[in-house]
Amino acid sequence: MKNVIHPSIIELKKIIRAKKIRYSDIARKMNVSEQRIKDIFSGRIEINGLWERDSLCEACGVSPVDVLLQRLTEQEKAELLSLKMLTEQQRYAILFTYKSFFDLNVLQENNSV
Repeated sequence: MKNVIHPSIIELKKIIRAKKIRYSDIARKMNVSEQRIKDIFSGRIEINGLWERDSLCEACGVSPVDVLLQRLTEQEKAELLSLKMLTEQQRYAILFTYKSFFDLNVLQENNSV
């Protein structure tokens, strides 16, 4: 029976090939054995929850969100990022949060000058 590899791992494999990251480097950054990393990427064992997936992403220098977005089709991305599906109250909450975050960053930048 063929090993089933988690879709996030498939995307991470593409990333580590493109960035020429070695399994040994990932293992060192995660403080696990190189064999565990090889087993995960070959599908012999599954990732141990979201925390391990996030640790793999961090060790590869990418965000878990970026890995997710790479897995999605253009239609899925559009649906995921569309505010049209949200209620008016949800849209205002997002805009308020964004504005608060932006205002906080501007305040911090002004105080650091």
